[in-house]
Amino acid sequence: MRSRLSLCKRCSGTKPKGRGLKYCLTCRTKAAAEANKRASQRLRNWQLANPEKCRAYGKETTRRHRPACRRCGVLLAYPSMGRRYCSSECQRAQARERAKERRDNWQHAFNTFKTNLGCSRCDYRRSGAALDFHHGGGSKKERRISARMWLSPKGQEEMKNCILLCANCHREEHHG
Repeated sequence: MRSRLSLCKRCSGTKPKGRGLKYCLTCRTKAAAEANKRASQRLRNWQLANPEKCRAYGKETTRRHRPACRRCGVLLAYPSMGRRYCSSECQRAQARERAKERRDNWQHAFNTFKTNLGCSRCDYRRSGAALDFHHGGGSKKERRISARMWLSPKGQEEMKNCILLCANCHREEHHG
């Protein structure tokens, strides 16, 4: 029976046979460490010889991997773990913009709802902003129906006690 071990070409130690290896594990590890050391030294020599290129490459790499402020796009300074904005002013301004957008969406949906219903007297349907809920017929007004609360259960209950009128018909109802 043939032996599965052969001799290393550097240290004459035993190495596994049959995988095309010339050196034992110890010699391969030492060779890899020496190669890494030589590569590190070449890189360091290049960095010392080309400081401008090295600095520009470092800045470009840093710039490429740094997150930007979600509002103004300024690159965030390190460390920026979890930060999304460059300053508290940007964060507050973004929160104000999101709140305004949310209010505008509510208002648009509310006006569309009123436009689809139309005035109960003259069937006006051009603008939802010109349509008002009138608390008539002796029902007690508990709250104003607004764009924020019209979808809530209390808003739905309040709308059952109201009729939808255009601005002109509403004025006539109160003062006519």
